[in-house]
Amino acid sequence: MLTGAGKRCAPGGAIAAAATLLLTTCLIAPQARGQEEAAIRTWSVAPYFGMNQPKLDALNKGEFQAPYEGGAQFVDPVANNTDGTFTYNTPLAPFNPGTLTGLEFQWRINDKHSFLVGASTWQATSTAASTGLFPIQGAFELVNARRTVNLSYNEFFLGWRYNLFSRPNSYRFYVSASLHHLYDIDYREDFTGVFLSGDVRQFRKSLIIRAQTTGLPLLEGTAGGEWFVTNWLSLGIEGGYDIGLKDIELQGVGTTPITSDFLATDNVQLRPPMIMDFPTRNMTHKSVSGGDYEVTRLDFSGWRLVMKATFYF
Repeated sequence: MLTGAGKRCAPGGAIAAAATLLLTTCLIAPQARGQEEAAIRTWSVAPYFGMNQPKLDALNKGEFQAPYEGGAQFVDPVANNTDGTFTYNTPLAPFNPGTLTGLEFQWRINDKHSFLVGASTWQATSTAASTGLFPIQGAFELVNARRTVNLSYNEFFLGWRYNLFSRPNSYRFYVSASLHHLYDIDYREDFTGVFLSGDVRQFRKSLIIRAQTTGLPLLEGTAGGEWFVTNWLSLGIEGGYDIGLKDIELQGVGTTPITSDFLATDNVQLRPPMIMDFPTRNMTHKSVSGGDYEVTRLDFSGWRLVMKATFYF
């Protein structure tokens, strides 16, 4: 092979130059493709699981502490039957943090800002068991009672995330703010008693209270971090606080939100700690024995903590 100056260039040198160029291309190309892929990963979806602890003082500090009350007719085989009143105490513990599960979608606008949209569902339960005397069919009988309350809601939200600092494909720390809309807020209380004495031994009696409401706005501020397992998957943790923009009233389900299988022959008129005000359909509750009924207004302000897995694409 001749050069422009008439000198011969060794074929081995040309081969070495070509090999060097090919190796360089092979090393650079994957990095370029990786950067290109990272640049187009503008969307993500994140299933999450965690806990939410709303205040709910009207329930935790009010209705849960009030007893079941009522009137009863007591049979006396010698004298005349007498009418009287009774109180049966079975207080509930405040709700523990409820289970929160949901799905969050994220649109990356730039390195600092992202738009969020998502939905989740939450549920909490409180249960208490007690044994005592309960009037039925004209006499006090021993009863094993169980009281359970379930509260749940669904929500969707829109939000904005700001990345405080991050290292590509390693970690990211951020803060966010979001507006939540709670709907399908459902309340159910079950009171069940199994009698242990008298003619009603082994008989089961129950009372159910059902209420619901919808349309509650919340503002939420959160802070969190995520650590990347790969360039398309991260694991993270996030904590925040919700601020309810208003308290919301529970309303009775249907025309008879309280149902019971107590019969007229049981000679008892049971009055639970939560009843419906029929003109307004609002549920009302007592806080203590002998107190007045007040409208049940729920405050869902409180903290939440979730863990999430984020898939980028």
